[in-house]
Amino acid sequence: MTRTEYYLARCNENESYGDFEQRMIREHLERKKIREPKVEGYWYNSKYSPDCPMPVPNVLTQEESEVIYNLIREKEKVAFIFHFGGYTWSRITDEELGNMEYEFDGWIWPGDFAKHYVLEHKCKPTDEFLEFIGFKNSK
Repeated sequence: MTRTEYYLARCNENESYGDFEQRMIREHLERKKIREPKVEGYWYNSKYSPDCPMPVPNVLTQEESEVIYNLIREKEKVAFIFHFGGYTWSRITDEELGNMEYEFDGWIWPGDFAKHYVLEHKCKPTDEFLEFIGFKNSK
């Protein structure tokens, strides 16, 4: 899923955006011809993101999840933060989560990814994202 497709899906999914806001987001994204970033931590939604994976909990050990969490948090300290008008929900627990995402060095990921999915539920990020954050697997 490209960044533009993701934002348009979020725009369609978020009922708090009015027609004007949706049109402005679409126009902005269509005008902005930038390199599409890599996307991590966005999960399956049958209506808006059917090509995204489902999170798989309990893949990481406690130690791995803590190391990866801390590496992601280091990237988040220098990342650009983007806030949305609505909230996402956990694909594991169905609880309401955040309304922000991080963007840094060609990657975007949701604000709740590190704590909720990696640390709390031990979901393993993609190998490419692990390389991006500097995770060195000892196995």
